[in-house]
Amino acid sequence: MPYRYTVSFLPIASVKPIIAAFVERWPEAELKFKEHPFTAELSASHPITREEMRYTAQSAGSDLIDLVPDPAKSAALDPGFEAFPKLQATGDPLGDEARYQAEKSAWIAAYPQLYQLLLTGALDHMQPTK
Repeated sequence: MPYRYTVSFLPIASVKPIIAAFVERWPEAELKFKEHPFTAELSASHPITREEMRYTAQSAGSDLIDLVPDPAKSAALDPGFEAFPKLQATGDPLGDEARYQAEKSAWIAAYPQLYQLLLTGALDHMQPTK
């Protein structure tokens, strides 16, 4: 399957409704939950957008936290995805830090509820690196 993602959902009592909603919508795809109970590896024969995954998660009583395409294992990336920024070292520490802070501020403005979950430690597997 050429499209692979890591998917994180808001915690609910059980992952069973998420699995059921997922199988109903994409029976040919694979969803394998990892160590963290609400993080899964997703393999699909076609790209899946954040909106599609959010709708499916919400239909199961949860919500989408993150959909991260795996560029090493995917044929293409989801064009609507915006991951939490990472500090990129280019040899200009002041410029790198300024760029990172600007990208981080923009991400927080776009995803304030998710950022609050990151700060509270509810999503330790997704903590910002800085």
